[in-house]
Amino acid sequence: MFQNTENKIKFNKILQEFSQATGLATVLVGINGEEISEWHQFSEFCAIMRTKPEYKKICEKCDLYGGLEAAKEQKPIPYTCHAGLTDLAMPVVIDKQLVGFILSGQVLTTDQKFPPIYQKSDWHLYPELLKAYKNIRKVNAQQVKSAAEILRILTQYHFPSQQIHSPKISYDIQDIEEIEKPLVNANRKIHEHKEIRSDIAKAIRYIDKNLTNNIHLKVVAEHVYLNPDYFSKLFKSQTGFSFIDYVNQKKIERSLSMLKDKKRSIEKIANELGYSQPSYYCKLFKKITGYSPSEYRNQL
Repeated sequence: MFQNTENKIKFNKILQEFSQATGLATVLVGINGEEISEWHQFSEFCAIMRTKPEYKKICEKCDLYGGLEAAKEQKPIPYTCHAGLTDLAMPVVIDKQLVGFILSGQVLTTDQKFPPIYQKSDWHLYPELLKAYKNIRKVNAQQVKSAAEILRILTQYHFPSQQIHSPKISYDIQDIEEIEKPLVNANRKIHEHKEIRSDIAKAIRYIDKNLTNNIHLKVVAEHVYLNPDYFSKLFKSQTGFSFIDYVNQKKIERSLSMLKDKKRSIEKIANELGYSQPSYYCKLFKKITGYSPSEYRNQL
């Protein structure tokens, strides 16, 4: 595990050498998407992005979802992050336990786009990010795939005890991945609507910032200066979701990270998300993920 200082140092050295050889950024993250290692060859764009709290959280979600996909497939997986960059994730399994993920990339592929892992964010509203974006390194898709294979060989050489194909690991990862899959798919569905109108993008930002409140369609419509009936139809056509379905999807997504704090009761989480009846929250959670909040928590 990464409580072992020797393992941390060894992984840090591997990532440093890999980044210097390939020019790709790397970082080691834990199973919740939190950063464990130093940053290596991070692009200016991503470094600036992670100084902004709202985007740092989205970056960590991309890391987590990418890692879960890689753990499910039991191999490095390239994907497109919320900012449109190509990243790759590789699961790290030590002593039959998933302990984290190696994330690499922060490049633009010129000949192929990999599947999106999260909806596009509105980072382009920041001039400093637009300026840094122009300097992002461009590579072809095969370079990313080759780098993924080199990374896999390097880690298996230095950590021969890694058991990527452990049945227990496959089962645990599948459980968590299956629970979060509807939420990942929902984010991808929104991402596919490439030309989101500015007023709907503004509404989405408002919703995302107010998930702990009761969010009413009329209030959000007024926030973007639209008639509620027109806003409701427009929101559905732009996102692929009804207003209430989107709000509930985002609240349940937020609750996934809240459930990791086992000192927090499910009733408290429901109340913090604006649900006065915990039973309603539990019903929604199961409807969206296929599992109850308790079942999800037991898989962590």
